[in-house]
Amino acid sequence: MLAEQDIRPGDIRIEWADGGIERDSERAWQDIGELIEKTLVPTVEDSEVEPSPEIPESEPDSDAEVFPTPESDTQDAEPVSAEERN
Repeated sequence: MLAEQDIRPGDIRIEWADGGIERDSERAWQDIGELIEKTLVPTVEDSEVEPSPEIPESEPDSDAEVFPTPESDTQDAEPVSAEERN
């Protein structure tokens, strides 16, 4: 084994007669940054994609419960769906 001054602490390079292996943390972080940029940064192709159509509003559920408001009685109450109550 030979120590090399150009290898940073935490990195390693092992060579043998017909191959070798190397851990280079600076190169690894650079590769990770490039992958993140390719994955998260929008590209020209992404901006040319047509937006999806609006989802139409649905009618209140037929099984929606009716809740009176303080200003009205039960006969004037509007149906309220489970989504609106939450």
